[in-house]
Amino acid sequence: METQYPSWNLRLVNAFVGMLTGAPGLPSDLREQGYRLHYMEMPFRNSRDDIVKPELIMYSRPNTHAVMIEGKTGGNIDLDQLSRYQDVTSRDLIERAKVPRDAFTTHELWMVVGNKPDICASVLEENGYHCPLLYTDEEVDALRLVRGKVIDSEVHQRLTAGIAVDWTTVPVQFVPIDLDTPAHIITSFVGPAVVRCLISSGQGRISVSSLYSEVIPQIESFSPNTVHLA
Repeated sequence: METQYPSWNLRLVNAFVGMLTGAPGLPSDLREQGYRLHYMEMPFRNSRDDIVKPELIMYSRPNTHAVMIEGKTGGNIDLDQLSRYQDVTSRDLIERAKVPRDAFTTHELWMVVGNKPDICASVLEENGYHCPLLYTDEEVDALRLVRGKVIDSEVHQRLTAGIAVDWTTVPVQFVPIDLDTPAHIITSFVGPAVVRCLISSGQGRISVSSLYSEVIPQIESFSPNTVHLA
């Protein structure tokens, strides 16, 4: 059975990228509070030297707050992963994830799930994790806080009420493919991108970074920092 395209995770990432960059048709609640996208899918090491890899990191200079976002399609809460996130310090975000030092004084993890929010909430509660739990899918058409408290009080209010998102129309042009994308769709994006890179290089070879920029052409506009695994 072929994987559905776009996957829930892919739509989630694109929805947040769109909301944070002011894409037409997507809610502006987070952007109005000064939140901007820092990076996507960037692995870095926490204070215990363990690797974490959030879907994306965003921050708001006006509200002096940074957020790591982790998406889960269902009730598959990974307790070991949560433990690694809990050990992320402000210093890790500054020195290893390259979040600007002057952009935040507080930070947190948002766990966003697309199914079984009650089960996920119970797992968090039973294991003593207090990160905000958000729920969203095609049925609710909103991004809603279902457990915990968001540090940013204004965003907490908006998420408690629910930020309306029509998941059936979320554009995927920001990040068109992921690991769950069917092979023939990946080929439809990567194949032409390879040809364009070869033509532009004129050398018969291409770099991974140039191919990445061709597949995700908007990457330069929302990734101002060069980041790497520390």
